[in-house]
Amino acid sequence: MIVLHLPDLVRNASGDGTPEDGQQQTAAEMGRNVEDHARLLCCSLLSKLETEPYRPLVLVLCPWPESFADTELQPLAASCARAAQHLSTSLANSPGPMHVVLPEELKDLIDGAEIFDEVADKLGHIPFSNELQCAIATATARRLNCEIGQPAIKVLAVDCDNTLWANAVADVGPQGLAIEVVLSPPLLLLVCCYLHHLSVAPDRCGWDLTRGVVWQGRQAEHEELHERIKLLAATGTLVCLCSRNASELVRNAFQQLEHKGLKLQLGRDILNTMVGVSAHGSKADSLRRLALELNLSLSSFAVSPRLA
Repeated sequence: MIVLHLPDLVRNASGDGTPEDGQQQTAAEMGRNVEDHARLLCCSLLSKLETEPYRPLVLVLCPWPESFADTELQPLAASCARAAQHLSTSLANSPGPMHVVLPEELKDLIDGAEIFDEVADKLGHIPFSNELQCAIATATARRLNCEIGQPAIKVLAVDCDNTLWANAVADVGPQGLAIEVVLSPPLLLLVCCYLHHLSVAPDRCGWDLTRGVVWQGRQAEHEELHERIKLLAATGTLVCLCSRNASELVRNAFQQLEHKGLKLQLGRDILNTMVGVSAHGSKADSLRRLALELNLSLSSFAVSPRLA
């Protein structure tokens, strides 16, 4: 973890963070030095990630005073912005698990609270408030948790109704089921999370898992979802059904929907079921029985929103 306050790279000897005489010229020189330091840091980090590509690294770029933009320190503020953008862009395609936290994210986390602490800065060169320090810790923990804090996903448990198909088979019968055009964002988010945990390459799944548009939920066809689940099954994830529908009703539904775009097959893509009588009680109980049957911990399960 690296916490970087860009103006501190050129903090003057007096320690107050402001330039000496000749402020406009000094601010411009300070800005150029900041950008030079940022380029050197970027090269060093890329080199480190090449030698240790499996060790996650978080770079936190802390905010600088917004007042810089309205004073003679404006050249320094502009250089800090360019340096932050350079680090973010250059490290985006690094060979290892590299995460960059930008100042805007930290500001959003504190939601208008005070960013700087002038007293702490004068006493110990720690310019940030307790709220911002908490935001730094939160953003870092979230990144590291994605890399090392989550157990391996071994089982994907999905419901049938309004998940693999539209409507409820007990209400409309197998003939009344349909493959809808649009999926709900939570379900897309769910599948993206599974692919991310399994380290499936984005070019194999067809989605860029790192962009916000995916995490916000992208519209897609049911058939596309089925393909993603098939990919999970092919990469070693156990895909299981967990439904209160009668087992005969579920089998008939799969047979009826085979000609309507359902690309999943019982016994091939879906290897285990907890349906009908075996799924009595709450859905949580069904998942616990399924985990016991598979001899796996529930921490290795991922479930669809309707089972959560």
